[in-house]
Amino acid sequence: MGKKSNYIFSETDMDWTRLQSLGISRQQLEDSGNLDSLLSGEETAVLSVHLRTTVIDLTMDATIRLVRSTEGNALMEINGVSPDNGSFEE
Repeated sequence: MGKKSNYIFSETDMDWTRLQSLGISRQQLEDSGNLDSLLSGEETAVLSVHLRTTVIDLTMDATIRLVRSTEGNALMEINGVSPDNGSFEE
């Protein structure tokens, strides 16, 4: 992690348990340089994300980023990536 002065989030803002439950480890984010992006409020590169609830079990490619809620808490945004055009949001 090299761009510490550009960080708008701290590592304590990260929900490491939730990320691990999505199949994303801290080490993976550090090794890929994506932790710097997250802490800077930027979107990550495409990651494989595994979402599991009582009703759904889904593995997909997505980007993630941190945003602030109206209360000032860090929230994780997950943006699915379509194999056809690169993003479900387009």
